[in-house]
Amino acid sequence: MALNLIILHFMQMFFSFLTLKVLAHDKKITIKEVSIFIATTCAIIYFHHTEWHSEAAANLLNFILSAIAWLFGLFAYAFYEKKFSLKTSLTLMSASTIIIISADHLVSFIRNLVSIHNHSNWYHGMNYQNHYLGMLLIGFFAFTFAFLLAKFSQKFQLRVKENESLKTLIMIASLIVLSTFYGSIILGMYHGNTIELIQLNLLFFIVYLFITVIVFIFYTKISREKYAMQRKQDEEKALQQYAIEVERQYHEVQKFKQDYQSILTSIDAYIHKEDLEGLRQYYLKEITPQSKHFSKNEFRLENLSKVNVSEIKSILAVKLMTAQESGLDVRFEAVDEINIIPMDSFTLVRTLGILLDNAIEALIELEKGQLQVGVMKNKASITFVIQNTCSLHLPPLHQLKQPGYSTKGLDRGLGLSNLAELAKHHPKMLLDTRIIENQFIQKVTVGGGV
Repeated sequence: MALNLIILHFMQMFFSFLTLKVLAHDKKITIKEVSIFIATTCAIIYFHHTEWHSEAAANLLNFILSAIAWLFGLFAYAFYEKKFSLKTSLTLMSASTIIIISADHLVSFIRNLVSIHNHSNWYHGMNYQNHYLGMLLIGFFAFTFAFLLAKFSQKFQLRVKENESLKTLIMIASLIVLSTFYGSIILGMYHGNTIELIQLNLLFFIVYLFITVIVFIFYTKISREKYAMQRKQDEEKALQQYAIEVERQYHEVQKFKQDYQSILTSIDAYIHKEDLEGLRQYYLKEITPQSKHFSKNEFRLENLSKVNVSEIKSILAVKLMTAQESGLDVRFEAVDEINIIPMDSFTLVRTLGILLDNAIEALIELEKGQLQVGVMKNKASITFVIQNTCSLHLPPLHQLKQPGYSTKGLDRGLGLSNLAELAKHHPKMLLDTRIIENQFIQKVTVGGGV
């Protein structure tokens, strides 16, 4: 009997960790997470069977201590092993536990309908075959719920990651529901886990899920509209900056023409006088400094004029001007006219913005290097190339692509795995990342030729 209980505890914890891994989009198994799993299960077994002086308080204390061990084990996996942020770790811990509890209630409800004994607690009773079957059903439903939730959340992953208030809202909602579920369980321990209480918990979960989905969709719609409005304002601002910059360069060209004419006149005078020494001094003092000034590598907006898609031109202008204002060495090149983007420009603008932000931040942190951006047009596709100098001590590319990883710290920023997920949902967009010596090169190809 003791062996059966231990096996059931291990199955229960295994399905809990499996649910959490599905929600975290984690397919790898490490020695550290196996150690966390075993330690957590052993702690639950120990606390669940600890004897106390008061029999009345024994069940409650055993349940509370087991629940603490359970939650801490899941949190430790997300926070310490997978390096998610505090908010994300608490949300994953709560969501996986809510799913397991809901699956347990659903199986108990099914047991009652088919007249299987002991509908609310699979640890009691004489026939352990039924308990094993019940646990397997719990695992099946938990995995199914987690898989569907993970698929649903993928559509909003980047938007949630960018919005701290939304992350906080989701975390608080998850913790409140988890607390409510545990409160219902404790209430059932005192009044008996009747089928009516199980049905009430199931109804509560369904209502909560429905309300959460509606609120989340509504909130996302508002956020998208707000983002679109902000993007339009940024686009107008970028085009204004672009116009100002074009005008500035026009005046620079006019000034250069005047200076050039003055230089030719002066050279002509020295030549007529056959004053070679004076010409040499004039060249060193006047022409050489001007030559250095004009040969200085500045962001050439005449190339940007070849990008005729306003929202793409805007994001490039804003980010590259920002890089220039930060004192970075910036180069931009576009050979062909770009008149049409063969995909959803909203997604492409976000992708380019993220890549350029990451490149600029990397160069500012490095305090040296160069940012090179280019646009190339092929037969049926367009390729954007963003290349920046990077540290020689940058982690390997396979590590940078791991979910949740960012060079900015724990679960901060938008890493390559997030961009890869974004590209995966858009068949007309391909993201290619390479590290060659001290150059970090990212190519975004869009169009039918992908």
